[in-house]
Amino acid sequence: MSDQNVLEELKADYRERTPGSKAIWEENRNGLVDGVGSQPRYVEPYPLAIESASGSTIRDVDGNEYVDVFNCFGGVPMLGHAPKAVRNAVGSQLEEGLVYGHPYPKQLEYTNALTDRYPMIDRLRLANSGTEANMNAIRLARSYTGRSKIVKIEGTYHGSFDDVFVSTMPTVDDAGTREAPTPRPNGAGVPDSVLEETIVAPFNDPEALESILHAHEGEIAAIIVEPVPMYATLVEPRDGYLQDVSSLAAEHGAVFVVDEVKTGCRIAYGGACEYYDLEPDLVTLGKAIGGGLPAGAFGGDAEIMREMSFQGRGRGNTENVGTYNANPLLVSAGSAVLEELTPEAYDRLEAHSERIAASFEDVLRDEGITATVQHLPSVGYVHFGIDTDVTDYRTGSGQRFDTAIQYWFAALEAGILPPPKTSAWYLTTAHTDADVDTIVEANKSALAALS
Repeated sequence: MSDQNVLEELKADYRERTPGSKAIWEENRNGLVDGVGSQPRYVEPYPLAIESASGSTIRDVDGNEYVDVFNCFGGVPMLGHAPKAVRNAVGSQLEEGLVYGHPYPKQLEYTNALTDRYPMIDRLRLANSGTEANMNAIRLARSYTGRSKIVKIEGTYHGSFDDVFVSTMPTVDDAGTREAPTPRPNGAGVPDSVLEETIVAPFNDPEALESILHAHEGEIAAIIVEPVPMYATLVEPRDGYLQDVSSLAAEHGAVFVVDEVKTGCRIAYGGACEYYDLEPDLVTLGKAIGGGLPAGAFGGDAEIMREMSFQGRGRGNTENVGTYNANPLLVSAGSAVLEELTPEAYDRLEAHSERIAASFEDVLRDEGITATVQHLPSVGYVHFGIDTDVTDYRTGSGQRFDTAIQYWFAALEAGILPPPKTSAWYLTTAHTDADVDTIVEANKSALAALS
């Protein structure tokens, strides 16, 4: 059977099992663009509509249940869906008020929990998303250095603001050389002027980065890096690469920003900074630190953070504002989730992730499907159509996304919910040994349907 026939058969099964999702989508199209909250949520012929979720289980409006390994674009609910600790914390806060617009005692508990995990953070500010955290970090770096250009890595995602909405998934044939990629906007609406200020570098290549920095000597305000790029891929840094980036940033007077929106408090107690032994100038956080509520944070070196301080020794050169910054619901939920994410919890997540990765590799080999599996504690990714290690965006750009779509439909039918359009897994502390058994067996069934 051809790939197209396999896909059409899987879609037919999907339509039969999810008529309620289709009805919900058609209603939503009357208000929401394409009937979805953001474009990655859309899947042909229509997206899955959810009724409820608890623990590791998510239920669609037609009553189908799945073990959730998508967990809202990267494991946002790190304790699983609707965990008791977060429900209790948020419930208590609801009785005391939703938002104040003033300081309050619980802020200290939350910020102390974050700086305990990230001791290089001298001062921080809270935001409402990873996008906001990265936007503010870049503004801080520009204010601190007096420079305007930034360097980002090809194939990485730091949010949807113009400065970094560049070369997230460029067409390789149109993206220049690997060593000095041509900045490409992620769609219309990004001004040409942004492409003059955002320089793109390859991942895992300190020599190429050094050459770029020399070509723009004295112009770079910040180098922003996802320590593990996870935008439609999963790429681990080579030994010493992130330390090289840090050294090059210091040598050239640029602020080293580590974007831990996806890895923060997910792959280790202290995120990628702990896992890879990093001490960046600024760290940005989101997703996992919010317990399922919108969350963001950015902070680091006291001298840099003084740029937005208007008190005492602060310089007050740039401002950070936001009505919902440090809101009590985020702080309550975040404090509850961080208390539950102990070092022992990460040990269990790592064991579960290793087992899923190993089972994927076994079944892919048995079914004769070409793919490369790469994983870290609590997260992993299958690059269909690739038989070598994925070390940067370009080595991963040849993956078969059409196979990933087939896998998504087959996985749903087998009882698990992966991310739409990609074959990844994001685990939470709610996933039990029995859930991992289900994931392993479901993957066997799903991959067999593709071979």
